[in-house]
Amino acid sequence: MPTTTPRTPVPAALIPDAPTPATTPSPLGEAPAVPESGADSSPDVEPGNRRRDPAAEAANRRHQLRDVEAQRDTLAGQLTTARRGMVENLLQNTRDLRGDGTHAPVLQRSADLWEVLGATPDQFFDEGGALDAHAVADAIAAGTVDRPYLTRYAGPVIPPTDPVRDVFGGPPRFAPIGASSWGNALK
Repeated sequence: MPTTTPRTPVPAALIPDAPTPATTPSPLGEAPAVPESGADSSPDVEPGNRRRDPAAEAANRRHQLRDVEAQRDTLAGQLTTARRGMVENLLQNTRDLRGDGTHAPVLQRSADLWEVLGATPDQFFDEGGALDAHAVADAIAAGTVDRPYLTRYAGPVIPPTDPVRDVFGGPPRFAPIGASSWGNALK
């Protein structure tokens, strides 16, 4: 008779979909049988339910991890691109970033925020994902102190004067506000 080496028991927690020994019901409704520590507690593996090789299982998990990391990086890139577009849209379509009439400086090119000032889109969003226009205005104001040529005038529009007419005493090109009204014209 050939001699065989005793198999070491495999913990039930490592066997997928294996019932735990304490909860294994015994026939006839008796109390569950608890295996002895010296006995072989691993069930015999049927040919259709072969256990995977640990190295193959680890390789499979590594491939899954790489796929998930690639998806995560793709989604992070898409989020950064979307946030960058939101900030650039705000810069292009808003004259008053703060919304309080102070007319903070606005960049001539919205791309200068990333290329010249070195900002990142994530710094302009709060924890909830909302765009903070005040943070954008503060970053532009701080970054353009030494580089005013990056900004465009964002203040109120004042009509230009005509210095030639002012010197020679001609009528002003633009009438002062409130000087004439429809009531005065109809009298």
